[in-house]
Amino acid sequence: MRLMTIESAEFSLVFGVDMATIGTIEVGGAAMVAAGFGRVPPGGETTLGRHDEAEAFVVVDGHGEVSVDSRPHPVAPGAVLLLEPFERHVLRNLGAGDLRFVNLCWRNPTRAAQAARRTGRERFAERPVFVFSPPLPPTGDVQLGARCGPPLGADAFVRFQRMNGVEAYHLTGSDDHQHAVARRARMAGGTPAAAAARHAQETLSALALMDVAPDLYATPAADPAYPAGLRAFVSRLVSSGGIVRGMPPGRDSLPVHALADAVREHQRRGKVSPQLRRLAGRILARGTVHIPLTHRSAWGVHPDAGPQNGQVVWSRLAMAYGFLHAIAALGRRLGRDWAPGRPCNDWKVVHFLGGDGAFHHTVLYPALYALAHPDWMADVDYNAMGYVPPAAGKRPARQPPIRARDVLTPETVDAVRYYLASAHAGTGASEFDFAAFRRKVAETLIGRWQAWLGDLGARTTRHFGGRAPDPGSWTPGQSAFLGRLQNRLGAVTVSYGADGFALDGAVRELDGLVDDTIRFAAEHRPLASEPSLQEEWRTTVALELAAARLLAACAAPVMPRFAGRLAEALGGTVPAEWPETVCLVPPGTRLALEHRVFFSVSSLARPPAGVPRAPELIVASA
Repeated sequence: MRLMTIESAEFSLVFGVDMATIGTIEVGGAAMVAAGFGRVPPGGETTLGRHDEAEAFVVVDGHGEVSVDSRPHPVAPGAVLLLEPFERHVLRNLGAGDLRFVNLCWRNPTRAAQAARRTGRERFAERPVFVFSPPLPPTGDVQLGARCGPPLGADAFVRFQRMNGVEAYHLTGSDDHQHAVARRARMAGGTPAAAAARHAQETLSALALMDVAPDLYATPAADPAYPAGLRAFVSRLVSSGGIVRGMPPGRDSLPVHALADAVREHQRRGKVSPQLRRLAGRILARGTVHIPLTHRSAWGVHPDAGPQNGQVVWSRLAMAYGFLHAIAALGRRLGRDWAPGRPCNDWKVVHFLGGDGAFHHTVLYPALYALAHPDWMADVDYNAMGYVPPAAGKRPARQPPIRARDVLTPETVDAVRYYLASAHAGTGASEFDFAAFRRKVAETLIGRWQAWLGDLGARTTRHFGGRAPDPGSWTPGQSAFLGRLQNRLGAVTVSYGADGFALDGAVRELDGLVDDTIRFAAEHRPLASEPSLQEEWRTTVALELAAARLLAACAAPVMPRFAGRLAEALGGTVPAEWPETVCLVPPGTRLALEHRVFFSVSSLARPPAGVPRAPELIVASA
């Protein structure tokens, strides 16, 4: 017997508040449940927690709120909160006295493993998810390569989340006020505004050819509401007292080092890779880091309506406001009350970026938000797509850059998306190697994927009249293959999911699914010619068709046209929901796999450089 009270407990600082250990319940020498008292002072809160244990809070005194994955919930005496593994949580005291609670936590490996396989739907439920890809450079034409990785990643992420019932939107736009736009205008003998408009049209054309259709494409130079909104954002920064005033008048700077704690807290709230966190740590460890708010230019947005002194807001800094402005513009189109001056804790933001934008996204912008919107607990995830720009003057001489319009057609787009995902998404390669691309298509997409599907179609025609067979008897090897397919589904779900997003990993799982099935088919082919084994042969073909159906669903985020054609050939429709289990093609379904061409090397003949191919445009504007 041991009797304790909160008043008699010995407290120490844990997770930012006073905690006292009650003890543990042990079974077989292993600690199963750890119990403790906690107290949060008025106005205080726990540090952000995200653990592998399941955890329970029982509030015994005081009032406050618990924020779980950025969603607040009020708590009062008698409230019991059960947290699943890896749910981000903060307990805040909103009352006048201490908020006191009992805490219980325990490890359950099975529960933690299940939580680790979540897609993100659980955390995104009833929240708008804004997925940003960065502006493409205003080079005059969009070139295929790793810079296409972020928009492709954002597109696949949004497609996957929508298949899981999440309200997700892809937003992007033009960096209209950067110096390169003005330089391009001088070279063309036109105005910066006209150059920015041409760049927006070129980018939209290239994105359309990639089957990337953003829900909003923002063009700041063409938006009459943008300058006033940006000036209000800069005014918030200045009035916060956190800006260093400089000379000439208006030449102010942001002391990033003074906001180091806010940047680190921002990174703890969202998903930031170890590489990006290390980069931020090295920058913040330098001592003093000042970023000017403005620079001298004739092109851009002046920071205020007074004397201009030739200063305009730095375009990279303005992008922090641009994201909020884009959300508001999308909100107007959807009839939602989203305002750039009132960012909501309910928003979930996901950024896809190249390595050259790492500092701005993960250090500079969080510092700016901490000053302009100190009450906004921004919940932001960052997915770096591994871009490494080529060294100056060292572009490979083996071939000129390949323009999107030279390769992308409705017949080739899925092959290009597949190659970009596998060759560029996580490797840091900067060039699109056309010869390697053709080899990959010939050897993998045609030589393995299409060859297997065509052979499967021929066998279903020859043995079952072109219809899906009903499985018969199952062998241990066949039930094991079904388990292997389910494992592939779990692995590709993690690769598309919010926490583990890796587009190259998803493509590897698709390749693995096909390879597994090819091996399975080869091992079981002898069943076809043995009359006494036809029950097992029906099961073999039914399982191959289940694998093809699974391939269609799992390829949908990255290869939507192929996925739709394959689903149609299997008697279905374009996959609209993400599967939770492997399902057989309904017996008797009419199939159209035989002689079906999904990929063709002849469609990859590259036209001569400089010969335009008219793109099919989409319209997406603020």
